[in-house]
Amino acid sequence: MTIAIFAFPYAREKGLGRDMKDKVGWLQVVFASLLALAVAWYIAGLFGLFAFCLALVLLFLTARYMLTLLPGLTGDSYGMVCELVELAVLVFFTVAR
Repeated sequence: MTIAIFAFPYAREKGLGRDMKDKVGWLQVVFASLLALAVAWYIAGLFGLFAFCLALVLLFLTARYMLTLLPGLTGDSYGMVCELVELAVLVFFTVAR
C-alpha cells in the first residue's frame, strides 16, 4: 500500500488518505517493500516471491485503471486496491499449492 500511496496522485484536498499521502516518502516505501519481500520469501520461498511480483503488477494495473476514472486515488481507492491484491495473492497460493 505504501507504493500506491506514494506513486499515485491523491484526488482530494482533505481526507484520511491525504494524511497518509503527505507522510509517505521513499524511506517508508523501501522499508515496507523490503519487509514484505523478506516475509514473503521466508514464509513461502519462491512462491512468495512470485506472489510479491503478482501483487506489484496488480497494484499498478488497478491504480492506473482508477486514474482513468478519477483524478487521483482516495482512501477508499487504497482500500479497494488492498482488498483486490489480497484476494489475488490468496487465489494464487490456493492454485499454486
